[in-house]
Amino acid sequence: MKKLLFFAVILFSLGSCKNLEPFTQDLYEREGWTESDLRKIQFYLSQEVTLKRQKVDDDTEIKEGEVQMKSGRQIEEVVIPKGTPGVLIEIPSKNLFHISFDTDDNKYLIFGPNINRGNKYVILAKNWRNRVGELKYDRKTYTIDSNSALASILVNVKKLRSIQKTTKKAKGRKL
Repeated sequence: MKKLLFFAVILFSLGSCKNLEPFTQDLYEREGWTESDLRKIQFYLSQEVTLKRQKVDDDTEIKEGEVQMKSGRQIEEVVIPKGTPGVLIEIPSKNLFHISFDTDDNKYLIFGPNINRGNKYVILAKNWRNRVGELKYDRKTYTIDSNSALASILVNVKKLRSIQKTTKKAKGRKL
């Protein structure tokens, strides 16, 4: 009885394994998915992404006839762990996906194909300087370092292959 239970647990574990593969331009084109189709796909983050934003608070105060300046620095950090599930929010232009890993649709990252990385859809940033890029997240500007910039989106290919699409053509109707 214990052996039967052991094999049942192993069989269940193998059946529920995710076969995550990078989402690539080739896969996208081969399958011919529409935006509606892509909204039904569960995406996953390939590696941890850390976004940073510095807020500088300069406060001046006049005390006993002198101007006193107080400076403070606050760092806001957003960490999205490896394997976090995400969904397509929007395709603003060809081959650019807004993927949200949060319940708020304003909190999304932009992914697009990178020819140097096998056409994988990788996180996109702009204004790269000293291996640090800038990007918008939750309507604010954050920085991302080159380690996080290697992140791509993954899909469960096993589930995708089990999706069947049927198309029927209407024959028309006569009186």
